Amino acid sequence: MKKILLLVLLTFMKVSLAQNEFVMTWEVAGTSSSAWSIEIPTTGTGYNYTVDFGDSSPPINNVSGNITHNYSAAGTYTVSITGDFPRIYFPNTSLNNRYKIKSIEQWGNIQWSSMESAFKDCYDLVVNALDSPDLSQVTDMSYMFYGIDSINQSINNWNVSNVNDMSYMFSEMGAITTSLSNWNVSNVTNMSHMFDGSEFYNQTLNINSWNVSNVTDMSYMFSFGTNSFNEPLNNW
Repeated sequence: MKKILLLVLLTFMKVSLAQNEFVMTWEVAGTSSSAWSIEIPTTGTGYNYTVDFGDSSPPINNVSGNITHNYSAAGTYTVSITGDFPRIYFPNTSLNNRYKIKSIEQWGNIQWSSMESAFKDCYDLVVNALDSPDLSQVTDMSYMFYGIDSINQSINNWNVSNVNDMSYMFSEMGAITTSLSNWNVSNVTNMSHMFDGSEFYNQTLNINSWNVSNVTDMSYMFSFGTNSFNEPLNNW
């Protein structure tokens, strides 16, 4: 009986730890090993995290900033991060590295401090995560998903109540198919270029109920190539 209880406890701890992880997939390709590296990009201070690069190498602890990892073969790898990791910031890395991140599979319990330019210009990135990020300390989401491929799961229940800047957040995205009807945007002041140049399908944003009373800038919010946005906004 004790062995069974211990096994159950260990299984529970393993599952709980897995749910805490920020999980991404990365792809390294080509015939040259010089192309088989990735860099986790950061900015600022406050980092003390553990990263598992999803290969045979052991997890690396107490990382305090950017970290580069070299794989031994081309392929797709699952990269997991736990600990204090307040920001991911792709402007602090090469364009080539931005093409290597392919998906976000889980947000985990990372407490983010800002999402400004987090995944900017990660052109092949798809958001598959079913859970929600901890945005309780986030006030800036400008350029967060600028230029990414798509968001495949609902982000409708994200807590964005403290955010004041959403400018360029979804600009130049390949596809937006999720409803945002539940978002509390009452503290947002800047929505300029928010959906600028993005593609809309099935008219699912459902943002007519948004409280935009504090917004002072909506310039070019739906402009420049935005495809088929035709939803009512008469309650704004």
